[in-house]
Amino acid sequence: MNRKINKVAILGSGVMGSGIACHFANIGVEVILLDLIPKDISKPDIKIGSSLSELAFERDIASKLDKNKGDGAYLSFLGGGVYEHYIPSIVPYLSSRGEFLTAYTPYQ
Repeated sequence: MNRKINKVAILGSGVMGSGIACHFANIGVEVILLDLIPKDISKPDIKIGSSLSELAFERDIASKLDKNKGDGAYLSFLGGGVYEHYIPSIVPYLSSRGEFLTAYTPYQ
């Protein structure tokens, strides 16, 4: 008995359900993907504040993490000459780029 599958409905859009849906979609079958959303998270009351700069964000997180005790909570003499300073996250990326490492340009 041969039957042609024209449309499939998959309940659950997790890893397995979405994988099965992808396989059917790849062979040209119309897919209806259904999932259940718990009522307690269907309408969250999320209040998003204003955005922070990278430095302000790091300081805010650091103030919250200061409640933990780690190596930053104690005086350390390791790494002579190393002190606390701020380096924006873009600096390592830019310093790895060839055009910032040398003054040489190919057309000179």
